[in-house]
Amino acid sequence: MQTILVTGGAGFIGSNLVDKLLNEGHKVVVIDSFTDNYPAEIKRDNLTVANHFKDFHLVEGDTTDSKTIEKVFESYKIDKIVHLAAEVGVRASIIDPLKYVKTNIYGTTVILEAAKKFGVKKNHLSIIKLCLWE
Repeated sequence: MQTILVTGGAGFIGSNLVDKLLNEGHKVVVIDSFTDNYPAEIKRDNLTVANHFKDFHLVEGDTTDSKTIEKVFESYKIDKIVHLAAEVGVRASIIDPLKYVKTNIYGTTVILEAAKKFGVKKNHLSIIKLCLWE
C-alpha cells in the first residue's frame, strides 16, 4: 500500500481520483483549503465516499503554508504526490492576480520543496495545473 498525497483533493477532479485510489487500496491524504471558488459544502460532499475509508485522511490547509505542509510530510510517509491545488477562474485572476501567483506558483514551490526534503522520488510527483488565459 502506498501513501498518496492529493492536494486540492476535495475538488471535482481530485475527489474522483481520491475515490479511485482508495478503491485500489492506497492510503490517501488530501490537503484542501476549501477556498470560496465554489461552496465548501459541495467540496465536502465530494469527499462523502472517501470518508468511509479508514485509510483516508483530510487536512484542511493551504499549500502555501510550509509549516502545515511539513507537518503533513512528517505525519504521513508520503510515497507519491498528485498536486491539483490551484486557484481557478479567469475573471477572478484578473481582479486579484497576486492571489493566483501565491497559490499556483508559491504553493507549488512549497510542495516541491517538501517533496525534496522528505525524499519523494522525482518520478512520483505529478503536477497538474490548468493555465487559463483569456
